[in-house]
Amino acid sequence: MTDHLPTEAALPRGYRIIPAADGVSAEFRRPQPSWGWGVVAVATLWCLIWDVALLASADIGLRMNWSGWPEDPAARWLIFVPVFWAPGIAITAMTLSQVLVREVWVLGRGHVTRRYRALGLSLHRNADVMTVEVVRGVWNTGRGAKETLRLVGPSNRVIDLRQEEHQSVAIPAEVIALATAVAAHLVVPMRVVETVIREPSSD
Repeated sequence: MTDHLPTEAALPRGYRIIPAADGVSAEFRRPQPSWGWGVVAVATLWCLIWDVALLASADIGLRMNWSGWPEDPAARWLIFVPVFWAPGIAITAMTLSQVLVREVWVLGRGHVTRRYRALGLSLHRNADVMTVEVVRGVWNTGRGAKETLRLVGPSNRVIDLRQEEHQSVAIPAEVIALATAVAAHLVVPMRVVETVIREPSSD
């Protein structure tokens, strides 16, 4: 099943499939960080500025006599925390996960294991796979499409491997190459499913 598989050069940029020494399984790796280092650098700078400003303003913000600002400290917290602190905490957590967490997928016969590692800690998640699908959602305007590469398991449990929107008329060859390679290592069938979806800009 793994003979004549697409080479890494044929796969989408940043994606790698590395056969394991046992000759049975293979490691599947996606681009990490998925945001790209440029976006991560900007997000990190934003977090530093935002988080330092939050720490500096924690006491000041609650004591400021802004127009319409409630007098009750508890009421001020109910406004201050979700409006100012929640976005900072959420984006900081996502940025840290991009910097620190590394993900490897181990592909075996009808089975995938997702391994997450961060600061010496690890987490494994196992799932059975029955089919590899490339879901092509063509925009209702005909001006583009969205490809989703996913693993489908028992009870239609779905794990997304890759999503991309583009204006290509046909499915990019690199997407088919990736789906073919993943399906071969999992020893499951691969199929293409076409649907019609709303163009994102028309929502």
